[in-house]
Amino acid sequence: MLQDYQDVPAAEDALKILIECYDALGLTQQRDDTRRVLLASFPPQNSAATVKKPWWKPW
Repeated sequence: MLQDYQDVPAAEDALKILIECYDALGLTQQRDDTRRVLLASFPPQNSAATVKKPWWKPW
């Protein structure tokens, strides 16, 4: 995704969703790899690079 669409605004959100999905599936290696890509591509000072659960999703 990042190779073809590097500068699209949705890239950061897509990586966050991937992290959540990998975590839910128990794929810790892929989750950690994706988190590293997210932090390298979107540093914390420029974005909300940490994945937080939405307030409306208690589970």
